[in-house]
Amino acid sequence: MLAYPKTKAIRSEAYRRAVAALPCWRCGICGFSQAAHGDAGKGLAMKSCDSTCYPLCGPRQNEPGCHWLIGTSGRLSRAHRRSIEAQAARETRELLWKMAEHDHELRALLHKLEIPE
Repeated sequence: MLAYPKTKAIRSEAYRRAVAALPCWRCGICGFSQAAHGDAGKGLAMKSCDSTCYPLCGPRQNEPGCHWLIGTSGRLSRAHRRSIEAQAARETRELLWKMAEHDHELRALLHKLEIPE
């Protein structure tokens, strides 16, 4: 069995709020997003790093939302869900870095947290 050094997971409410302010990654609806964490790297009593977050819409009238569809519904295989999560998190980080070109507070946050570009 190989041992891997533990890396400290990023935890930042400000980052999660920035992610949740974006339109839903899957359907594009605005105003209903939540910061959805990817499942890779989770384990017993371990939460995923906030850098795995991406925006998915939450429940609204007669609609469970994309967060439920991808994360809880069981409609996607684990491999498919993890592929989606990795792509969505990467695209979210890229979008936030692009937005940070004109938003100095966001840029400072991304640098402070060492969010990969």
